[in-house]
Amino acid sequence: MKTSDAEIELCKSIREEMRLAINSLLKDDGILVLPTTAYLPPKLGGKEILSEEYLSSSFSLLSIASLSGCCQVTVPLGYYDKCPVSVSLIARHGNDRFLLDTLQIMYASLQEQAETYVKSKSRNTDMQGNSAEMAKEKKWSVCQTVHEILGLTLRCAD
Repeated sequence: MKTSDAEIELCKSIREEMRLAINSLLKDDGILVLPTTAYLPPKLGGKEILSEEYLSSSFSLLSIASLSGCCQVTVPLGYYDKCPVSVSLIARHGNDRFLLDTLQIMYASLQEQAETYVKSKSRNTDMQGNSAEMAKEKKWSVCQTVHEILGLTLRCAD
């Protein structure tokens, strides 16, 4: 597949537009914190990994830094329902050192808070309810867990 010069220029302009939007949002000292993926990881060989919804949701979060040229780090926080969970931190283009310095300062605290939260959640889990409702809750648990751990007041989309 050959890409034309016009297509390459269009991609470059999209990247520049995204970079400007992220830079405007984050300024010099802002960090965007979001779940690394929208869902808990699928089981090995699971069919959901091939679904359009799963791929679209996953790539919409995973591609922000790649498309904008911003820097991103992913921090593993531990396990939730026996699945690994992580959070991604994104800083503006060129702010790699700022992002890494900030991460170094807050990493131990993040892990401690994640462990405390997950332990308290697992003790209080109510296993009642229908499977559709449980699936919906599990779908957004990564997003909600990250927001609660970090003390954010953001809402996850339904």
